[in-house]
Amino acid sequence: MSQLLHDAFYHMYDDIPMTDTTNLPNPPVSGPNLEAEEFYKLVEDSKKPLWTGCELTLLTLLVLLFNVKSMNKWSDKSLGDLLGILQKAIPNGKELPKIFYEAKKIISKFGLGYESIHGCPNDCELF
Repeated sequence: MSQLLHDAFYHMYDDIPMTDTTNLPNPPVSGPNLEAEEFYKLVEDSKKPLWTGCELTLLTLLVLLFNVKSMNKWSDKSLGDLLGILQKAIPNGKELPKIFYEAKKIISKFGLGYESIHGCPNDCELF
């Protein structure tokens, strides 16, 4: 997960020059901006196990579920239904997203979006 976070967000910060702002008349306000806060939250979530003794984190579980959804052509509703079951089945399940849309919002922070491509019913032509 750490490498995935690094790959997803490194491009945002690699071109920012590191300058000393202590001698400026109006130094910029210190503290992370909104993007940085989201990044730090993702890093924190990527290290926190779902429950004590569990090998998976929330982010790892969601990435695995999205992978299975994609590979097996699950519908959005089927993944949402599975999330509802997992909320009841695992300890600390209340921390999981309740519906597919909430899970998609978490995963989209990685920049792992997609673009739908429409095809004919016989899969012989893309539109």
